[in-house]
Amino acid sequence: MGNSSLSPSIKVISASEFSDLLTKLKRDYQSQYYAMYSSLWNGIVTDPVLMLVPVDDHMVHRGDGVFEAFKCVNGNLYNVHRHLKRLEYSASQV
Repeated sequence: MGNSSLSPSIKVISASEFSDLLTKLKRDYQSQYYAMYSSLWNGIVTDPVLMLVPVDDHMVHRGDGVFEAFKCVNGNLYNVHRHLKRLEYSASQV
């Protein structure tokens, strides 16, 4: 089924092909990505191609989620206390 097509431009992708495609998606700018907690993998991932959010995740289809992005400069988190305070407040409102 992996090589069959629904139409000339839409391919049905097998699990092994999916793995290969993920590797090809990696971009140079992603080397700046450090880590992400993944509910899909139930753990922290450090490979950007594994930083995925399932379409059925409540954050995606219901807008039910909280996130915060931290800027890291020379190994130091910029404004970390302000970010954590905002994250804590947002999480208390969900």
